[in-house]
Amino acid sequence: MENQLAKFKLKFGTKAPELNAETYAQMLLSTVTLAEEYANKLETGAKIELKVVAEKEGSYETEILIIAAGGVGVTSYILTPEGIALAKSFGSAIVTGISKIWALKKYLKGEKPASIRTDGDGSLVISGDNNSPITINQNTYNVYLQDDSQNSMKKAFGALSNDPDVNTFSLLDENNNEIFIAEKEDFKQLSAPVEIDEPQRRKKTVKATLPIIKQSFERNRKSDFIYKGITISAFISSDQFWAKVDKGEQFAKGDKLITTLEIEEEYLPDVKAWVIKNYKIIDVVEHKPSNGQPSLFPKMHGKKQLSKRATKSISKKSLSQTKPTSTNKKTK
Repeated sequence: MENQLAKFKLKFGTKAPELNAETYAQMLLSTVTLAEEYANKLETGAKIELKVVAEKEGSYETEILIIAAGGVGVTSYILTPEGIALAKSFGSAIVTGISKIWALKKYLKGEKPASIRTDGDGSLVISGDNNSPITINQNTYNVYLQDDSQNSMKKAFGALSNDPDVNTFSLLDENNNEIFIAEKEDFKQLSAPVEIDEPQRRKKTVKATLPIIKQSFERNRKSDFIYKGITISAFISSDQFWAKVDKGEQFAKGDKLITTLEIEEEYLPDVKAWVIKNYKIIDVVEHKPSNGQPSLFPKMHGKKQLSKRATKSISKKSLSQTKPTSTNKKTK
């Protein structure tokens, strides 16, 4: 399948000749929820679908494919070598993410983290009570915190806990390596609701002139700009901006957007500091082309203004109508 991103297996450890339908359904639903949440956090603009391929005969191993269901960034380039590599990394990241979310839930045993600190590479080092720390990436923790994620795990592992026939549950990658396993005694803790402390967040808006590095023409994808000397990625939510784009506004690297920029910050108690989590352009006041082309976002101050091109044209015309005065005089 050319749009396949990854495959993995869910394995139910049971000696019973059949598997409870609710147990099976709840685990599938939880897996789908976590996969979709994780894909959204990767912010590639791609959409995914999970498809059950087959049950392994004589066991309860369910093979599942993650396929690209649409979205620029995966399907548009899926047939190129670069696109295949991107798609594989995208799909494997989702599978790994699911296993890490379940592993974190198992590690914390239904409790809140005792402490969280940020490592040098941006990963999170999480400690539980009387446990060695576990290291995960920010995307994994963000998906873990989602209400939908917590609710899906509560129902899925609750069904496993109530099923007397299932003794183990595991996740296998496409090479049949076991990357997560839970025993019967783990199911109850994995289904326990977790009270999540909402992080302290704040938003502020600033007027910002943003040179374009890479402009996306898909509303659900971020564009790259320079802001205060660093490269940032931001969604553009202005309806007026996208209406102008649809009318044919031309953009080039080095053009500048005069914008209202929304900056979302989160407070990290462990380091007592605010960190920037997200940028979003909520208004585009003006587009300044780097090559002098006319903009569909003219800056007006109550009076009509001439473009630079028009000003130059008038100046040349005025000069052409002026009789030149010679500085050379004939001497007798």
